[in-house]
Amino acid sequence: MRGQNRYQPRWHRCVLASGCVILASSGLGTIPTAASAATTHRSAPRRSSAAAAVTAPVAAAANASGYVGRVASATATSSTRTTTATLTVGAAGVAAGDTILGSALFGSTTSLTGAIAISDPAGNAYRIDRDANDGAAKDRLVSFAVPVTRSLAAGALITFTFPAATAYHINLDEFVALGAVDQASSATGTTAAWTAGALNASQTGDVVYAAVGNESGATPTWAAGWSPLPTLTIGKDHLDAGYLRTSGAGAVNASGAGGGTWTATVVAYLPAGTPPPPPPDAPPVAKLAASPASGTTALSVTLNAAASTDTDATPIATYTFDFGDGSAPTTQANPSVTHTYTTGNYTAKVTVTDTANLTAVATTPITVTATPPPPPNPIRVSAGYYDTHHKHALQTKPDPWLGSAGIVFVGQADTSSGGWDSSAIKIDNLTNAPLSGVVVSATIAGRTYALWGTNTIPVGQSLVLAQVGYETFDGSDHHKAGCIGCDPGLCTTGIDTSVPTITVKVGTVTSTFHDTELILSTGGVDKAGCPYDGTRKDESEPWQVVPS
Repeated sequence: MRGQNRYQPRWHRCVLASGCVILASSGLGTIPTAASAATTHRSAPRRSSAAAAVTAPVAAAANASGYVGRVASATATSSTRTTTATLTVGAAGVAAGDTILGSALFGSTTSLTGAIAISDPAGNAYRIDRDANDGAAKDRLVSFAVPVTRSLAAGALITFTFPAATAYHINLDEFVALGAVDQASSATGTTAAWTAGALNASQTGDVVYAAVGNESGATPTWAAGWSPLPTLTIGKDHLDAGYLRTSGAGAVNASGAGGGTWTATVVAYLPAGTPPPPPPDAPPVAKLAASPASGTTALSVTLNAAASTDTDATPIATYTFDFGDGSAPTTQANPSVTHTYTTGNYTAKVTVTDTANLTAVATTPITVTATPPPPPNPIRVSAGYYDTHHKHALQTKPDPWLGSAGIVFVGQADTSSGGWDSSAIKIDNLTNAPLSGVVVSATIAGRTYALWGTNTIPVGQSLVLAQVGYETFDGSDHHKAGCIGCDPGLCTTGIDTSVPTITVKVGTVTSTFHDTELILSTGGVDKAGCPYDGTRKDESEPWQVVPS
């Protein structure tokens, strides 16, 4: 009976939370197939009349595309929003082992992404296979499927729960058992022609199910090759679905006309028992880390891309490192490499390539600064010699000395009259805080002097260290050259050229200073007798800064 329903739709009036709405709910026993696009009701053999009388539905004859018939449909609108819909399974029920495919259009919904739940009394598991929307218009179209593992008897209720909407259109159609989703696509627009976009079916025998919903448009029509299903309509808003079975692998395009603001989905299902297609080959995911990522010049950096991944059948094959400093890139199987950077800012890059020659890129910054100058020394060290024993050829004495302002003096004259014949060390505090824990020693001509204990130098003051008794810090008298009664020729041939050192420890920091002018050792001779002229001369030397 082409163009006519065997079972008439059951129209009834329903009251939602607020206001009266019109709800059409039908459980159609016979629905025409492959009717013209202008046909309002389409039918195909669904069940024999005997099938409706059995308790458990049995598999009914399907057409060549695997279509059995419509299970149920509903459409409703209201000035206020609703969140639920209940559809009644038609008189033939649904046999276990078949698959229900369906679509639902929600108008002016409060959420384009909120959860949608579908349930039936048999506990079959429904899944959303495509979810699309038209954006600002707030209309949402979903395509869903349920492999019917437990049969549904006539009159069974299928319940939908969804984000609040002012209108909904829902249809459910029964097909023979289908397999997993092969491919899917969707699109939205406002053109006169609609399309869900092209997809590539992987093989012969896919059942392709498409749905189109429009607002303020005409009843959708379909391109050649599609079998349309009954249209659900409220005013100028429509939901329509159609199907076809592929005759080979390749592109399938769900399209037609209808205008208005439209949204369309299309899903290809594999034949039952067909394993799902392998996932499409994807490029790697590249990741790059630098260790260290910053430091001073001549910085040795390890670039590591080991966190890169490629989980499909074409694993990572090579890593190409571009160091970003103008040096040649290097390609290798090892995910890490070490490179030395000079001063500058760089962006290192790795290109990860898999065995299908797909690539991905990751970068990481590297900052290299010049080696900073050493911090300023908190002290300044000077060397001198203080002599009051010798009266000939008087020299300038170290100044400041004992009794001078700002001087912490550690030392003792060698006579009650205040005589001195001593090497001397001065340490200036250059900081803005007292220096405590100051320990000083000196080495002159192989002899080490550590006479002064631990001292503190106040801010802006100096520590002066001298002999602590007769000849206890005399860096002159241990030389043969110039001594009393020694060969005068030693003043030129017996000079000790070893460099005296001064070691200063402040807290935990130790610094060594080198008296390259030989001030502490009076030039490496007994200066009182050199150069020899028969007198004993003043050996004094004023303060001179000693380098570290």
